[in-house]
Amino acid sequence: MKKLLGLYSFLFFLVACNNTGNNAFNGLDSKMNDGDSSDLDPVEITSFTPEVNPVILTNSTSAVFGVLVAGNVGEMSYDFILDEDYTTKLASGSNAFLNVLGSNLTAGPHEIKIVATNGVTTDEKIFNVRKNSPPAILLSTPGFTGATMNCGSDVTKFTALLSDQDEDDSYQVTWLLDSVPVTPETEFVERVDLPSYAELQ
Repeated sequence: MKKLLGLYSFLFFLVACNNTGNNAFNGLDSKMNDGDSSDLDPVEITSFTPEVNPVILTNSTSAVFGVLVAGNVGEMSYDFILDEDYTTKLASGSNAFLNVLGSNLTAGPHEIKIVATNGVTTDEKIFNVRKNSPPAILLSTPGFTGATMNCGSDVTKFTALLSDQDEDDSYQVTWLLDSVPVTPETEFVERVDLPSYAELQ
């Protein structure tokens, strides 16, 4: 008889609990729902580095690219993708920062995109980057050294044909005479400076 009464009491307890509403076991449900993606904040990039635009790199410099995501966003991953076709992935993983070497880029403009995601929502940041390469002397005359000049009568013309992979860059040419820069006040010297050509005689 005692066992029967105990069974009735247990059944009554369950019915009473159930009658309090559909969320009677919310304590259990909340534990099961921990980590539910519906509880996560949308991914939003709140700050980034570098802040300059464009980011100028050379063969001897580098820059750290990164973003900061705030809020309850869960486990994050980051893709670092190069250029507008976004097919070249520089890095991928949980690290929100990447050091990019200028020596690994070709000359000219580039884009680096960081895609931040928690698998539910995504945000991205695009950086404008320009790789600046040094100018080059393609051709120079005379093509020999040790020539003898007669003072007061001989004229020797020195020329340099210049090139730069960065089309928007301008040139600044410095001629040295006996290790001293040639200026408009230097005697017996004339110089011509054009966008990609320099002449000294």
